[in-house]
Amino acid sequence: MLIAALACAALVSIALIGLSWSRRDDAEVASFMLLVLGTALWSGARLMEVVTLDMPARVGWAKVAYLGIMIVPAAWLRMVIGLTRPELNALPLVRAGSVLALLVGAGFMGLVATNELHHLVWLDARFVVMGGVQRAVFDHGPMFWIATAYNYALLAASLVLLTLPAGATATVLHGASGTRVRLALVIGQLLPLVAHLAYLQRWTVALGGDLTPATFAASAALVGGLVLLPRLRDTAAYARGKILDAMRDGCLVLAPDGTIASMNAAARHLLPTARLYAMPPAELETPALLREFDRTRVPNRHQVWLPDAGRTLEITLDGLSDARGRRVGVFLLLRDVTAEQLQRAGMASAQDALRGELQRTQAKLSVLENDVNRDALTHLHNRRFFETQAPRLLEHARRNRRSVTLALFDIDCFKQYNDTYGHLQGDECLRMVADVLGKACRHPDDFIARVGGEEFVAMLFDLTRDEARQAVARAVAKVAEQAQPHAASPVAPYVTLSAGAVTLTPDAERLDGLFERADAALYAAKRGGRNTFRLDVAGVGLRSVAGGE
Repeated sequence: MLIAALACAALVSIALIGLSWSRRDDAEVASFMLLVLGTALWSGARLMEVVTLDMPARVGWAKVAYLGIMIVPAAWLRMVIGLTRPELNALPLVRAGSVLALLVGAGFMGLVATNELHHLVWLDARFVVMGGVQRAVFDHGPMFWIATAYNYALLAASLVLLTLPAGATATVLHGASGTRVRLALVIGQLLPLVAHLAYLQRWTVALGGDLTPATFAASAALVGGLVLLPRLRDTAAYARGKILDAMRDGCLVLAPDGTIASMNAAARHLLPTARLYAMPPAELETPALLREFDRTRVPNRHQVWLPDAGRTLEITLDGLSDARGRRVGVFLLLRDVTAEQLQRAGMASAQDALRGELQRTQAKLSVLENDVNRDALTHLHNRRFFETQAPRLLEHARRNRRSVTLALFDIDCFKQYNDTYGHLQGDECLRMVADVLGKACRHPDDFIARVGGEEFVAMLFDLTRDEARQAVARAVAKVAEQAQPHAASPVAPYVTLSAGAVTLTPDAERLDGLFERADAALYAAKRGGRNTFRLDVAGVGLRSVAGGE
């Protein structure tokens, strides 16, 4: 009989898990599933223990059964709380109790797993013959009796809750059907207690042994039939709960005495201390709100400032009445209007002003950055810009296999020009040369920089050797074409340039090496008579091309 009872208990428990799986996100259903998981482990392991003839194997299955033994009473209490007083689940004490139950269960299972080292759970396990049948008998140790007392305390707490009046939100225990459900829960709890007491008194030896796991499975089936199945069939109620929890606005239902009967997830977020059902929400002036509603008897709105949360709530109240027109509660819709109030108070204009100030600051920073990188006299880029940007552009050209032309320009005999015409006229000469050189840029990355008193550098991209030669020659010729008088020049009676350039597609070339090659070409042009340029082509060397050739 014991084998059949345990097998049926395990199968029924597994079936109940499968039946309730689709609603596992429901708190009460989840507690029920934990209960039947415990009965499945307890019954299944006990069944394997009974049919196994090897003592070490029996001990192993007994250890598995202890896991179910520790789960079932705790899960039963959790389920009873959810059915009778769901508001208690929000109490810190109950939450701490859940954590404590988990720790106690884990600690006891640790003792079970290591019993061979200390024999605290059972002292000995041996085969004895009872009624002509060989059975395994465990001599229980002190921790077994402590665990038994602990589990009995959990079940006693469950029984107390079942005898007390149900909470306002325990709808399953209200009305005519509630009495039947309560009676079924009491019977369902007493049945395993009686079976376990009979086992401890060895009254069930003739039936094969401990029937407690099978009776817990029967109790779970009883609860499932009276409570779970109607809950699973009530798709509309399940959907309503999901929809309410998906809403961004808070929904709160107050009982006639002003205590919380129900709330959605948004309400719990908006009212951080309103965690306890069957208590008034601490953040709201509930009595005043209800008095105003009683006076008007029409839906009305109020705004409440929550200093702790730093937000303003708009509360819309409406009455909840039964079929006879009697008020059974008040519905509150909570909406966070803090942002709207800030906008009305001028936050939008303040944000616009801040945005404008930020834009002005960014513009000033842009101007400052431009000034830092510009030569004040010629408005070309300066040496700082060249030294910071040229390496980056050179590396970019290397990665993309682009040709680079670096050209250095120097005004011939500029010291003599200043000595003859004065520094103010010398500044005008520099501006003229800068204007001519600036027109050599044709690519977005091209730039001209003044890097010394009368020295300029050009960095040009994507030019062939012939194009680079033509660009540099054109710049030298254009300056000469301006015919700016230079009576002190031994080269020509007007201002002229000397230039040196290098054109290559960089591989491992560094900027300082490139600059040195262009500088060498420049000095070669000066030694060659000035008013000309030299082109250093990678792999070719200096190439002399005089202006006008």
